[in-house]
Formats: sequence, structure tokens, C-alpha cells
Amino acid sequence: MQKTKLIGALAFTPLLFAACEADSAKNKEILQGTPWKLYELAGQQVNNTGEEDSFTLNFNPADSSIYGKAVCNRYFSKYELIGKDSLAVGEMGATMMACPGMEFEFPYMQLFNGGVTYQVKDSVLTLLKGKKAVAVFHKYEQQSVPDMHTAETSLDYTGTYKGVMPCADCPGIDITINLLEDNKYTMVLNYQERASTFSSEGAYSIDKNIITLSTEDGPEYYFVGEGYLKRLDKDKQPVTGELADMYILKKAE
Repeated sequence: MQKTKLIGALAFTPLLFAACEADSAKNKEILQGTPWKLYELAGQQVNNTGEEDSFTLNFNPADSSIYGKAVCNRYFSKYELIGKDSLAVGEMGATMMACPGMEFEFPYMQLFNGGVTYQVKDSVLTLLKGKKAVAVFHKYEQQSVPDMHTAETSLDYTGTYKGVMPCADCPGIDITINLLEDNKYTMVLNYQERASTFSSEGAYSIDKNIITLSTEDGPEYYFVGEGYLKRLDKDKQPVTGELADMYILKKAE
């Protein structure tokens, strides 16, 4: 009798694994195919905070991008689904505006630090760290969230941007980039404490939120947000590390 039970258990196991895999695949499909809106953050209801499209969350499996809006700032990054229910998100990029309700902005933007697990049930998305629910999202019915990949039509990106880039043998490089309306640009680099200034000009193109400058040394890539440019590496990824903030150029008023 005992041997018969063991054989029955072994026969059932593959069916159980198949059901788990099917559930996991379905959850991933719902997660990535649904626009989400925050309902609870750390146990506190916040669905009425901010504007209509505040606290929205979207996944685009085509390019593994995650984007949305916190209180008033739009954010964007890359994501990866790991295993059956784990979600890893890369370094966040975001616009930098101030508005009422900012006390929710920072904790919301920190949700994905260190990774989370997720549960999807009845049009409700729950994010967890360990066994603790840190955020609850409901399906966003309006589906009117502006796509973070439409800068060329939704952002006024032309204008003058200034910043200070890192320098290997000087305190910094003052950089000014002027994006003109005819897809031309000018750039001025001033090496601090070296009295060296270099000027250049050329053409640029924009694809979604990435501006490409054609330079003598090859293409330079910048992410364009609301009021800023962020220098990207050769793979069109944000520069990371201690000096990451020095790769941000702010738009002149």
C-alpha cells in the first residue's frame, strides 16, 4: 500500500510543475500587458494623490522598459523578470520637478531598490519585499498614460543645456549644448583651470527619448527628459557610479 502511494505521488508531480509554470507565464503576461495605478503605498492609501495619471506603472516587454509617473515626475528604467515572481529594475531616470504630495515621491521611487517579488490576482498587482506587501496597484482603466518614449512629439527639447562633466586631469569640463530646431547643434567645452575651450557643431537626430549627436569622434547619446539631458554610454545606457550626477545637463531658463 505504501509503495502504491509513492508511485501515485511521482506520477502527479509533473502535472503540478506544469500547472505552476502555466500560472507563472500567465502572471507575467498580465503584469506586462496591463497599465497599473498605485492604490496603497506601505499600507497607506494614496490613489487620490496627485493628478489623474500620477502613480502609474507600465511595462513594455518589447524593449524591457518600465516607465510611468510618480506624483508629478515621469520615470523610466529597464526591468527583468526573474524566475516565477521576481522583478529586478535598473537605475531609475526621472524628470526633476517639485509639486504638492512630494512626501510620497521618494518612497515610491525607492520601491524597486533591491528587487521585489510580485503577485497578480483579479486585476490587482502586489509588490512584496520578503513577505511584506510594500505597494498595491489596481488596473488603470484610463490607459491615458503618456508613453515615456515620445519625447520627439511631447517634449520641448530644443534649447540650451549646461552642466559640468568629469575630467581626468582637471576639476571639470563646463559643457554647453544648444539644440536647434533644424536638427543642428552647437557644443562648447571649457576645461576648468586649463584655459582650453573647444567649439563644435553638427547634426543630431532623435528617436523616442534618445538624442544622438554626430561628432568627429563618433556618436554621442543623450536621454532627453523634461528640462534636462543625461549623457548615455556607447550602449545607450545611463552612466552609473559616484559621478553619475555629473552627466546631467540642465536646460537653461
